[in-house]
Amino acid sequence: MNRCHHTQWLHCSTQGGEPALLESDRLRRLIRHIPHPDTQRPSLIVLIGNTGKLRALRALFGLRRVRRCTTKRQVGEIHLHLDPSSAFTGRPILLAESNLPRHNLERTSSTPETCHETTRYPIKRVDGDAQAETGIYTNLLFPFTDVFCFFATDVGGLEQVAHQLATWLRASPLSSISKSTLPSIVIAIDSITIQIEDEDEDKVRRAFLCMLPEEMTRRLLARVSAIDIIPLFPDGTMSTDARYRRLKERLMERSDQVRRNRQNTQILFSATHLAALLRHASAHFAECTNRPFDVIKASRLHNPVPPDLHEHLSNFLQYIKSSDRLIKFAAPMIASTILLDNYPPGAHAFAPTAIFKALYQELMHRVSEGRVIAFDDSNDVLLRSGFTAVIENSINHFFRDSYADNAQSAVDIHKSNLAAFREQWHDIHSTNTCLCCLRRRPQYCLPCRH
Repeated sequence: MNRCHHTQWLHCSTQGGEPALLESDRLRRLIRHIPHPDTQRPSLIVLIGNTGKLRALRALFGLRRVRRCTTKRQVGEIHLHLDPSSAFTGRPILLAESNLPRHNLERTSSTPETCHETTRYPIKRVDGDAQAETGIYTNLLFPFTDVFCFFATDVGGLEQVAHQLATWLRASPLSSISKSTLPSIVIAIDSITIQIEDEDEDKVRRAFLCMLPEEMTRRLLARVSAIDIIPLFPDGTMSTDARYRRLKERLMERSDQVRRNRQNTQILFSATHLAALLRHASAHFAECTNRPFDVIKASRLHNPVPPDLHEHLSNFLQYIKSSDRLIKFAAPMIASTILLDNYPPGAHAFAPTAIFKALYQELMHRVSEGRVIAFDDSNDVLLRSGFTAVIENSINHFFRDSYADNAQSAVDIHKSNLAAFREQWHDIHSTNTCLCCLRRRPQYCLPCRH
């Protein structure tokens, strides 16, 4: 059998009048070429253009086959490549590339390649193919991309890039993630000059932003971490490598910054997790594109928070008769229970504060139904906000001191807690809640009634 050279990854297609997102297994196939996908953390760079983009891909990343079959591409297809020189590094570089959709061209339905597994997600939105194609960039790829690179000469100049970005802004949902972790925009444009000074680059950037309406400029600056415009030396005036050197340096510089900030906020994913999350993001995009994709909730789709967890925690708290015992015993136990629930072996180590807010904060409010928690054995009272703060602080403590540096697993932390508080368990018995995990009904009953 001949070796497959197809690179198609994502495409919006209409079949029988019904729009759908087609996702091939291209990403999963590329990850098979990465030797340690559970520990290597890829960068995703999206390049948009035509012939200039193809020349840059060859010059910047050594992709020799990128021109193959380009004449057969459907409108709006996104193709995916792996920089071969990065496959064995800790930071494999994934390159998604496409032409800007030209909606005046006749649109045809796409037939998936038979040598690839392709998933078809019917799109439930009704705003047309053009909006769906735009949404692939703004909703699906945006949270995972380091840099979007436009080749302005390919798409009609800076004004056309400004028009495209304005279209993206109208279609993109508000993001809740930190601005420093948002992707950057880099625009490459042919220059008629040879000497290019930094202040000239700044002038071009300001002129570009003036092409956008004032409100759009504010929205753009709020939704990307940086915007750069890199003039390219005239073609033929120097070697190809020298012509694109500055562009590659800026792409990697911006990618480094985004990765560093994502690492600090613990949303820099391994290749394994990135592939899984992008698959969930594709399904989410087709289902409801008006809502931002939530990576934390998506990571729990196959292992959701137990729906009755609040009942089991409430059962446990019935035995806590003083604020001192709540703070020194119950809070650490509930905190390690949450760690046990959210960080099984192989899970991504999301920041505990983000995890608590996304998955457990509302649950804690249900556990403490009243605004004030009173205790039978004392006159102490504790505000509900104080209760949730104590739990969250305990989670952060365990994560920071034991889990984050791989010193202990979540299981080890919870087992240590159980042992440390063994004297506290003597008078606590339950046939409704497992006192070992605090998350389920007990499977066995010990002679001591625990």
